[in-house]
Amino acid sequence: MSAVPVEIYIVAIVFYAGAMLFITVKLLLFFTKNARTGKVRNAQPEYSVVVAFKNESANLPALLWGLLRQTHKPSKIILVNDNSTDNFREVLYPYLRAFPFIEVINSSGNGKKQALLQGIDRVETEWIAITDADSIPHPEWACGILNHAVSYKLDLVGGMVVSGGKNFTEVMGTIDLMAQLSLSCVMSREPVTISAASLFVRKSVWEAVKDKWISVPSSSGDDVFMLYFARELGFKTGFYCGRESAVTTQMPETIHDLIKQRTRWASKIAYYRNDRALLILALVGLFSIVHLLAIINFKWWFFVVKMVVDLAYLSGLTLPFTYFHWFRYFPIISLTYPIFVLIIGFNALLSREQWNRE
Repeated sequence: MSAVPVEIYIVAIVFYAGAMLFITVKLLLFFTKNARTGKVRNAQPEYSVVVAFKNESANLPALLWGLLRQTHKPSKIILVNDNSTDNFREVLYPYLRAFPFIEVINSSGNGKKQALLQGIDRVETEWIAITDADSIPHPEWACGILNHAVSYKLDLVGGMVVSGGKNFTEVMGTIDLMAQLSLSCVMSREPVTISAASLFVRKSVWEAVKDKWISVPSSSGDDVFMLYFARELGFKTGFYCGRESAVTTQMPETIHDLIKQRTRWASKIAYYRNDRALLILALVGLFSIVHLLAIINFKWWFFVVKMVVDLAYLSGLTLPFTYFHWFRYFPIISLTYPIFVLIIGFNALLSREQWNRE
């Protein structure tokens, strides 16, 4: 290991610094533009919200509170029960009585994918909004994303996802997800990834990609595969970075659960058809290997440069969303994140997907 040429470290850190600073500048430009143009409101198309849930009775009230306070109200909220065994019926009963546009159906299959399939098929509006049962959308979530979709004539749009978690694992999970989505902010006309916690898609797009989406041998993957199939068929996809596009969701509370969740996500890479996304993943993997070698060989100057770059990047990324919990864990996150990436990548090669409540 000690024979690794110093030039390898220099090239890696220069490439990393250049890439991250480029992303940071692009993010700040997008945030500034969104703050200026996001106030211009176009005609708001009708939409319905679809949520698949399993044993989420503790989270459903907060979700419904977030959906009911939308400035642009949904025409219908469709909640799909995926074989829950908790007391969700008692929890939802007052909402069903008070709001006739909230509907609960039972999935005839097993797994989130089947549940979403049944829910989306019941939508009659022009747009479909998908989020998770443990998420709380910003009051202008629908208004902001649909305004962006209308402005740029988009057919599928993703939004940002943040977390209110404050412990180390929750902060690590939040930064990891925001970092992934930041790439879609930068490539807003051709996002490389999106999250099913904040996703809007036209019903016509769903009808076009439905068969392809079902054919993927994955129990979930409702987000990225829908994005890729829509683009393959010529639909316009995008990503909205505005603060109001965000939903606040829960992150795993333990390292074991976080690794398990991210491993499940990463295990879908075998089904990806996006060369750009695969190239980015390969570059991240290579840098993470160099980072590990730098730890083994005590290249502390490498970490000093990386921390300076990370500080600039994370400050730019989290500022519009007022998410600053990462400051207290910054040194350890900056040092360990590439190792976390390697662990996820290795586990993904050995594991199989499983449903969990997300």
